[in-house]
Amino acid sequence: MTMEIYYGVDRKAFADVVQHPMISFRTMRKRKTPIVENGKEWFMDSGAFTYLKNEGKFPFTYGEYLRAVNKFNPTYYANMDWCCEETVLKSTGLNVLQHIGNTVENGRQLIDFDRKRFVMVLQGWTPRDYATCIDYCKDYDLITHTIGIGTICGRTNPKEVYEILKTIKYELPDGCRIHCFGFSINLLKYKELFDRIDSIDTFAWCREYGLTKNGVVTERVDTLLNYKKKVDRIVKMNNFQSVMN
Repeated sequence: MTMEIYYGVDRKAFADVVQHPMISFRTMRKRKTPIVENGKEWFMDSGAFTYLKNEGKFPFTYGEYLRAVNKFNPTYYANMDWCCEETVLKSTGLNVLQHIGNTVENGRQLIDFDRKRFVMVLQGWTPRDYATCIDYCKDYDLITHTIGIGTICGRTNPKEVYEILKTIKYELPDGCRIHCFGFSINLLKYKELFDRIDSIDTFAWCREYGLTKNGVVTERVDTLLNYKKKVDRIVKMNNFQSVMN
C-alpha cells in the first residue's frame, strides 16, 4: 500500500491543496465552520504536545473534544495522549509511566464514541515503554485499526527509531496500521523505517521556510505545494532507499 502523508494545516486555503489534511483540535476548538469540506479524508489531532508543554494538562474535557468530532466529522480523531518528551514531563511534573497511564485512561474514555474513527496513540520513550503501553492497550481493548505513535517527532537517529518501530510491530497484532505523528521526512529514506510505517503527518513545511502564521496565504500555499513535491519524490523513491549500516 502507498504511504499516506497528512499535511498539518490550519486554514481552508491549505486544506484545499492537499489530499490528506491533519488539523489540530487547537485550530478547530473555537471555529464555527469546517476547514475541510466535500467529504475529503482528514485527521484531527488533539494538540497534545502544545497543550501539555504550555499548560501541563489538557484544558478541556472529553465532552468538548468529542463535540468537535461530532460537529466537524473528521475521518479519524486521535486519542488525547500524554507525550513523553523531556520538556513535557518537566511541565506536567509526572514521569513516563504516569504519562502512559494517562494516555490509556483517555483512550478508555474516548474510544467508544466511534471505534471506527478513533485512533489510539501509544506513548513512551524507550522501546520497552511502548511495549508496556501496548500491554495496557490489550488489557483494555484499545487496539484500533490504526495505531498512532507519539513522542516520535524530533527524533533524528534512525537506529533509535528503528528499535522503537521494530518493537511496536512485534507487539501489535497483524493488520494494525502504523501512523507516526510528526515523523521526520528525512527518516523516510531508510527502507527499514519506511517499510514499517503506513502513514505519517508533518507540519514541517511551515518551519522549514521560516513562514509565520501571519504570512501571505498565497505564498504559504506555494510553500506547501513545493514541500509536498519534495515529500512525493521521497515516497516514490522508496524502492531505491538506503539501508542502515
